[in-house]
Amino acid sequence: MHCYGGSSSVHVDRWLSLAVQQHLEELDLHIEPKKIGSLSFFYCIPSIYYRIPSLTVLKLCRLRLDDEVFHNLILGCPSLEKLVLRDCTGFCDLKVSSLNLKSFELIGPFCVGSILVEAVNLQSIVFDTCGFCQLNIVSCKNVRNLTLNDLVDIPSVEDVISELPILASLTLVDFDIEFIENQYLKDLVLKRTIIEDDADEWNFLMEITVDTPNLVSFHFEDVNCTFKVFLNAPNLEEAIIKLDYDGVRKKIDMNWYVGMIDFLSYFDCSKVVSLYVYSEEYLMFPEKLRKFCRSPLPNVKHLKVETRCELKSESLLREALLWLSPHTQTLSITSEGNKARS
Repeated sequence: MHCYGGSSSVHVDRWLSLAVQQHLEELDLHIEPKKIGSLSFFYCIPSIYYRIPSLTVLKLCRLRLDDEVFHNLILGCPSLEKLVLRDCTGFCDLKVSSLNLKSFELIGPFCVGSILVEAVNLQSIVFDTCGFCQLNIVSCKNVRNLTLNDLVDIPSVEDVISELPILASLTLVDFDIEFIENQYLKDLVLKRTIIEDDADEWNFLMEITVDTPNLVSFHFEDVNCTFKVFLNAPNLEEAIIKLDYDGVRKKIDMNWYVGMIDFLSYFDCSKVVSLYVYSEEYLMFPEKLRKFCRSPLPNVKHLKVETRCELKSESLLREALLWLSPHTQTLSITSEGNKARS
């Protein structure tokens, strides 16, 4: 059952009373706080609704949940398999303890000192918060999918990965990490939302070594291409690279093209390379560079390119891309702008 909106506490209490009586399996509760002047009053679930034995999915958004309230609520839902907390408030030290929980997502601003997750059957964790907190998931040995951003306080990403023996999918947002090693990892996503000033970006060259022999998919997203990515991924099927897709850069100059050539060369081990850029200008390598530089993707079999803006000259872009990947068997060029127009 789902409840959204800014209903009064009395109305929500009545609704919950009816919902609990129906032995529901899924509860999605999103209540906007009541505003009085500059103050916001968040809804808190009454204690009489803490026990819902049949519940398997619980999604809570914009509620007040202190540590004791949350503990009792989870304790009263022994069948819970999926838990999503979004933009909730009231926690001091969050503890999630459940035998059946398989998926846990913590999203949005959270003012919490620490997070302890004790769930031996947990398979998927998403921590996408904008509030600094300490994280302990040592007991979660069966996690296969993990998403973290840099506001989560952990000893190191390397230590966390080493504690997850069957991790298959990893997403890291804004982490400054130098080494990723995992023999089971199949999907890796690295995203950076930090924007350096154009004048300084080339002074922040970063290096990362990815030793993942079973990696199948690698997704990289950033505004800049100031990265050296040393890949040991012999089974890599596709590299998905999204660079400044929203067009925040002020200029595309020779430094960009030289950096782009060097950056793309690290993905020549992939069978498929998919490039997402703001406009075709990002890939229109100057002719003098093409004469003196080697093609960075000579072994790529399939090249896909999508631009955010409408294409101005597909023929010139195609010419540049065929230099970029001279032995590609298929070349696909699409434009979000042209899609929208059509």
